[in-house]
Formats: sequence, C-alpha cells, structure tokens
Amino acid sequence: MKYLSSFLLAVYVLFFGPAFLCADEAEMNDFRSGYAVFNNYHEIDEDSGFEYWHSFAYSNRTDTSLTGMAGQYTAVPGEGAMGTSVYGVVHWSSFSGVYPTIIFDSETVVNGAYFTNNMYAYDSMTEGDDFTDPFDEDDWLEVTVTGLDAQGNETGSVSFYLAENGFIQDQWKWVNLDELNAVKSLKFSMASSDTGEWGMNTPAYFCIDGIDDQIYFADLSLESESYWNGESPDDSDDTDDSDDSSSDTCFISSLKGMRK
Repeated sequence: MKYLSSFLLAVYVLFFGPAFLCADEAEMNDFRSGYAVFNNYHEIDEDSGFEYWHSFAYSNRTDTSLTGMAGQYTAVPGEGAMGTSVYGVVHWSSFSGVYPTIIFDSETVVNGAYFTNNMYAYDSMTEGDDFTDPFDEDDWLEVTVTGLDAQGNETGSVSFYLAENGFIQDQWKWVNLDELNAVKSLKFSMASSDTGEWGMNTPAYFCIDGIDDQIYFADLSLESESYWNGESPDDSDDTDDSDDSSSDTCFISSLKGMRK
C-alpha cells in the first residue's frame, strides 16, 4: 500500500502539479487552545479521495511503533511535553504559501515552547524511505520561528535543529523564544539538508507543546489513540486509521523533488 500510495501521489504531481494537492480551496478549520488560535487547512479531493491537510493538528497518540505516514500524528516520546496526553502536530506545506501560525489574543512575550520530532519524520531520518536515505552526520533538520507584532511586522526569528551532527531529537526540547519580544503571532517554517528540486525530501513535520509554558492543549479532547487534522465528524466515520495511507496530506510538499 505504501508503494502504491506513493506512486499515485507521484502521478498526481506529474499531471496536476504540486499545487493541486495543496489547493487554495482547502477548508480553514482554525482551532483554539488557551489564549491562542492555531490555523488548520484540510481538504478531501472528491475525485481522487486523497485527504490532505497542513499547518496545525493535535493528537494523543502514544504508539511509537507507527512508522512512515502512519506515524505522522505521533510524537517520538509518545506523550506530551509534561507527560500530558494531547500535543500539537505541525505540517509545513511550502507549496501552499501558508505558514503554520499561532495567533495570540493580544501581544505577549512568549517565553518559549517544547518541540520534538514526529514518528514520520523520525523514521525517515533514521531508517530512510522510498525517497531518501537515512541521515548521516552532515545532515540536519531545522525549524524557524518568526515573531510578528500586531501590525504584521517581523520582530525577529529563532532557528533550532531537530536533527544535526548525527543526533536526531527523540525527546521534548525547550526552545527559548523571548528574544522575539512582544508578538501577536508566531509563524513556522522548516529547512533540511536533504532538499530536492521541489523542496524538502525530509517529511516536513514536527510536534509542539507547552507554548509559553502555558498552552499544553489540555482543553482539547480526543478519544483514545486518535487525532484531529481538520476533518469534521461528517467527513469520516473513523479518525483512528492505523494505516493512514489515505491521509497523504500536503506531505506532497515532501514528495517534492520526487523525494529523490
């Protein structure tokens, strides 16, 4: 199924272009936790049946045996940053032109947040996949957080690595963000040493929790071992898809240069 799914996605990209799977028609399903709003875009193509999403989702999955696409909603530690159940999942789609963004109710100095890899990216970096080789000591995966004030002006940016020098992050990592000063919003982007003609070959995912050491997604409820990616209850009768092969998402932004 993994190879068939990847082949079908490649066909769609070749004939329709990557923008097709990151269509502007994707529904905006922003959600709130604490004093912040998180953007989400989700769509199921009626013709192909492909489901795609990007920006923010949230999950309480603990099964770290899930690899490949099936692991896209699982943090490598298998739990939230403080042992909590629900955590955020971020998927950056460079083709969509939309940044994963957190908008706060008012300007605030964000002390920092916890970050880690998800199982999809971790598995690709440690084991390789159909499109790329495992990371070596020269490879890296970087996340950049950019602050914006209430007028939309950038206040600065902080970059950090989720993989570098042969080490791939497998625990929650606190990153200080207070140097961004007072911000109304934060936007996120990614970069990788493994980048092809169409962009990153490394799956463009990470997990986030404990924003400002206050927002731990505790006010978001999920059934056991499940996730929310913007899909409404009417879209599907079952969100706990152990295969997840139909949830090819805008990770087409990770097929990119055919991911080699």
